[in-house]
Amino acid sequence: MAKRIGKYKITKRESAISAVDGATISGNLSGIGTLGVSGAITAASTLAVTGQSTLTAGLAFGTQTVAAAGSDQAGGGAITAGGGAVVFVTGADNTKGVTLAAVSGLTVGQSIKIINFSSNTLKVYPANNDRIYPAVDNVGITVAGYGFLELIVYDATGWVGPV
Repeated sequence: MAKRIGKYKITKRESAISAVDGATISGNLSGIGTLGVSGAITAASTLAVTGQSTLTAGLAFGTQTVAAAGSDQAGGGAITAGGGAVVFVTGADNTKGVTLAAVSGLTVGQSIKIINFSSNTLKVYPANNDRIYPAVDNVGITVAGYGFLELIVYDATGWVGPV
């Protein structure tokens, strides 16, 4: 049975979308109750999913490697916002550190996992005038050797995590 979309009469067959041989969609794809996919979905921008998502094959995050540097917030190795959500840090020596990207350029709920790939402790600093709760603005926290720290953007002023 045909249905109307605006002034056009569309058959059931015409209303079905098939991308068996591949497809490129520009713009928004909305109004779909269930989208079944086998293979990869590549999003050049934001892939927004509302509702529950079930992952049966795992989830892989982008990574970046940053060398620990300096001994304060200004001198720490820079963690970039778009460099990958998993950060492998090398070269920690109980004094060197890394500095997080500013939360002003991030989204509330965005997370990052910092992995200290050294037997020595690592200092993790917020960007200037940000904080890692419960610490105050501009104060770094220490991550144990071969430990990791997962942080989530809490609000426009800082990060929160199991500190």
